[in-house]
Amino acid sequence: MDMVKMTDSRVSDGDMPELPEGWEVKTLGECVLGKLSYGINAPAVPLNSRLPQYIRITDITENGKYDKQNRVSVVFDNLERYFLKVGDIVLARTGASTGKNYLYCPQDGMMVFAGFLIKASINQELCYPYYVHAQLNTERYWKWIAVNSMRSGQPGINGSEYAAFLFPVPSLKEQKAIAGVLSEMDVLIDSTGELIAKKQAIRDGMMEDLLTGKKRLPGFEGSGKTVVTDIGELPEEWEVKNIGEVSSLFSGGTPSTYIKDFWDNGDIPWMSSGEINKSIIFSTDKKITKLGYDSCNTCMLPPGTVFIAMAGQGKTRGKVAITKISLCSNQSLCAIVVNRTVNSLYLYFYLKTQYQNLRNISSGDSSRGGLNLSLIKSYFIPVPCIEEQKAIASVLSEMDEEIGVLKERLQKYRQIRDGMMDDLLTGRRRLPGFGNGR
Repeated sequence: MDMVKMTDSRVSDGDMPELPEGWEVKTLGECVLGKLSYGINAPAVPLNSRLPQYIRITDITENGKYDKQNRVSVVFDNLERYFLKVGDIVLARTGASTGKNYLYCPQDGMMVFAGFLIKASINQELCYPYYVHAQLNTERYWKWIAVNSMRSGQPGINGSEYAAFLFPVPSLKEQKAIAGVLSEMDVLIDSTGELIAKKQAIRDGMMEDLLTGKKRLPGFEGSGKTVVTDIGELPEEWEVKNIGEVSSLFSGGTPSTYIKDFWDNGDIPWMSSGEINKSIIFSTDKKITKLGYDSCNTCMLPPGTVFIAMAGQGKTRGKVAITKISLCSNQSLCAIVVNRTVNSLYLYFYLKTQYQNLRNISSGDSSRGGLNLSLIKSYFIPVPCIEEQKAIASVLSEMDEEIGVLKERLQKYRQIRDGMMDDLLTGRRRLPGFGNGR
């Protein structure tokens, strides 16, 4: 199939790829019924079954879905003007979320849209709504958003600007075929994401039960009696100890970033506080040299060391990780090396459940506070016998591994979908019956 360069005066060189013969370039404005319109400028009210749902920018997820977790309604005159119908797309017009968009799905319920959203009612005689929605989530679209949203210095795109967005348009039949393939991938991605969420909820419930003794594994049932402790009700066989009693604690250091000899060609793994989000540390983003290691207060730590982030912006402080390799770390991490009475993986899982409590004991206020070694040393943990600790850790590890496999699968599905979008929506790849592409 021949590919042709668009000669439309609206298309700048490099803005549009070569397209198959027969494809057109249209603006979003050419593909809608009437004009793009703005939503309701009114505050939300609690969800009411006698009122429609009220969709706002914050109700649209990053992948263009309707977030049903915090559903609300709205009271406003002439609500019928703002009801979403099949084929309607709403686009965020202001702030950091500019560009986010949602294709109305009747299964989401009756819905009206808010003032910071712009509605595009797709003319279904010209364009298939799902196809247009896919074009509004391509890499080229987001580059267009980045360029056009900052023209006034404040992120935002108005209705006229959205109407000028250009995209490739094949025949309606081919649009529907492309949409069908992408929709199948979206269903696979959504179902995998739902399965992950379900597995995580089960894992979290199991963590709560096993790590407090509410549920005992076979062979560790004990007497069935409980006692009230400083950290709650626990099996009478369990002890309560502070972290300082069962481990040694260390903080690290950071070589000067101005001295290249401390970093260039380094072979000593060095962990920064940001890497706490990896949870399981198999490698570090940076390595330091022997000179860098000797220049600061960091120290080598063995596999199985548990880390707690003591400082950090946002949600970092209080997060936990465990290393599978020997490494050193910076001064914003507390390293916990357990003794023989505690299983490090058990401690890791328990401290994961203590995230909010760890933040609550931080010195200072909630946004600027920090943990320190003294606070962590005095933190109490439940201590069953070492065999039960290992059994609990094993069960939770298996559940984490299963979730990890599903997350890798989800990432693979997303990569496949993104590649398919890039190829199918530009005609580089054609579906059977629609030409051969390049």
